[in-house]
Amino acid sequence: MKRIALKLILLCISVIIISCSKDSDNTPEASEVTVTTTNFTTTVVENPVQGQVLGTVSGTTNQGSVAFSITEQTPSGAFIIDTTSGELKVADANLFEFETNPTILGTVKVANGAVSENASVAITISDLNEENIYNGDVVLLTQEEVNIFGQNHYTHITGEIYIGNPTNVNHQSIIDLTPLIDLTSVGEMLYIGFNSELTTLAGLENVTSVGGTLALHTNTNLVNIESLNNITGTIKDLYVMENDSLTTFNSLNNIENVEEYFFIFNNDSLTQLNGLTNLTHIGWGSITSQPNLQNLHELSNFTSVEYSFGISNNNSLTNLEGLENLTFIGDELNINQNNSLLNLDGLTGLDNLTIEMLEIDGNNQLENIDALQNIHSVNRLFINDNPVLSSINLTNLSTITDAFYLSENSLLSNLNGLQNITEIISFQIRENENLISLAGLPSQVIIRDLDVLNNPSLTSLNGLESFTTFHSLKITGNDALVTLQGISNVTSFESSLDISSNNALTNLDSLTNLINIGYNLNIRSNDTLTDFCGIQTLITNGGPSGGYTVFNNAYNPTQQDIIDGNCSI
Repeated sequence: MKRIALKLILLCISVIIISCSKDSDNTPEASEVTVTTTNFTTTVVENPVQGQVLGTVSGTTNQGSVAFSITEQTPSGAFIIDTTSGELKVADANLFEFETNPTILGTVKVANGAVSENASVAITISDLNEENIYNGDVVLLTQEEVNIFGQNHYTHITGEIYIGNPTNVNHQSIIDLTPLIDLTSVGEMLYIGFNSELTTLAGLENVTSVGGTLALHTNTNLVNIESLNNITGTIKDLYVMENDSLTTFNSLNNIENVEEYFFIFNNDSLTQLNGLTNLTHIGWGSITSQPNLQNLHELSNFTSVEYSFGISNNNSLTNLEGLENLTFIGDELNINQNNSLLNLDGLTGLDNLTIEMLEIDGNNQLENIDALQNIHSVNRLFINDNPVLSSINLTNLSTITDAFYLSENSLLSNLNGLQNITEIISFQIRENENLISLAGLPSQVIIRDLDVLNNPSLTSLNGLESFTTFHSLKITGNDALVTLQGISNVTSFESSLDISSNNALTNLDSLTNLINIGYNLNIRSNDTLTDFCGIQTLITNGGPSGGYTVFNNAYNPTQQDIIDGNCSI
C-alpha cells in the first residue's frame, strides 16, 4: 500500500516538472534594440533656395521608431533636419556659397531611446557658372517645364521668358518658381501670367535686371511679389493686371524709371502701392479699376510723366495725396470715375504746366479741382459728369487751344474760376443742371465757337457781354432761357448762328446789333418764340450769306416778312 502511494506522488511531481518545462519553452527571451543608418552625401549648386530639400538621412530600428537630431555641423546653422522623417533642408542659404564653404559637414544622431547610431553628412557645393546664358526666348507652360529649365542653372536669358499658360487646358498648374533661383537677368520681357495656383514669386530673388517688360497678369492666387525687389534701375514697361489676391506690392522698391508703359489695372484686393517708393518717371501710365486702393502715398518720389497719366475707376480713393512731387505731364492727365474722390489734393506741383489734354470725368463725390489752379495751358479740357462739383477754379489757366467741354456738373451755377483765360477755340457748355448764368468769363477772352446746350436752369446769356463776334454760336435746348441778354453786343458771326428748342424764349431783342452772318442762320423749334424783330437790321442788310432756316417756332416769318415789318405776332 505504501509503495502505491509513493508511486502516485512521484507521478504528480513528474507532471508538474514537465508542465513547467513547457511553459518555459513558450516564453521568448528579451531581444536587444538595434538602430541602423548610413552616411549621407549629396551635391548642391551654390545659392539654393531657403528651405530647399537636400535629401533624407536613412534610419531604421527593429523595435519602435527612431528620432533624428543634429549633433554638429560646419558651418553652424547651415541645415536643419526633420526629427521624425530625417529630411534635411537648407536653413541658411547664404552659407551654401562655393567660394566660402565648398563643403558643408555634419553629424546626425539616429536614436531609439538610449540606443543610437551616427550618420555623417557631407554636402558638396558646386560652383555656379556666373555666365550661364540662354540665347533666345523661353516659354514655360507647366511645372515640369519650370523644373527642367531650372536644372540648367541659367543666369541670363537674352530674349523673353513667359511663365504660365493662357489656356491652362490639360496642363499642370505652375505652383513653384524656385527652380529658377539662378536667374539674374532677362534681356527683354519677363511675363508671369495665368497661373491660377501660384501664390508667391519665390525663386526670382536674384533677378536684378529686366531689359524690357515686366508683366504680372491674371495670377488669381498670387499674394506676394516681394521676390522682385532686387530689380533695379530702369525697365521698359510695367504691367500688374488682374491679380485678384494681391493686396500690396511690397516690392519693386528699386525701380526708378519705367520708360514706356506703366499700368496697374484691376487687382481687386490691392490696397496700397507700397513697393513703388523710388519710382520717379514713367512714359505712359494709369492706375485703373483698383476698387480697394486707399491712397497713393507711396508715389511720393514720382516727378514726371513723359506722355499720359490716368487715375480711373478707383472707388476707395478719396484724394491724390502722395503726388505732390509730380511736376510734369507731357501730354494727357485723366481723372475719371473715382467714386469716392473728394478733391485733387496732391496735384499742386503741376505748376505753370502746358498739357495736351486734361480730363476730369465721372467723379461722383468730387467737390473741387482747386489743386489744378496753377495749370497754364491746355489743348483740350474735359470737365464732365462730376455731380457735386460746384466751382471750376482754374485761376491761372490762360489758353485752351482746342476744345473745352463742360457738361453734366449738377451743382455748377456759374463759370467763376476762369478769370485769367484769354482764348478758347471751341467751348461746349452742356447739361449742367443748376447753371443759371455764364458769369465768370473775363472780358479779354476770345471764344471762337460756343455751344450752350440743354442747361435747364439757364435763364439768360449774361456773362457774354464783352463779345462782339463769334465764329459760330449754338444755343439749343435750354428750357428756362427767356432772353438772349448777354450777346447784345455781338455784331457778326463768321459762320453760323443756331437758336433751337429753347421753349421759354419769346423774342430775339438782344440781337439788334447783329449785322452779319457769314453762313447760316437757323432758328427752329422754339415753342414760344413769336418776336423776330431783333434781327430786322441783319435781314435788311442782306441777311445771312448762307441759308435762312426758320421753322417749327410759334411764329416763322420769312426774310421778306421781316423786311416788310411783319417781324412778330
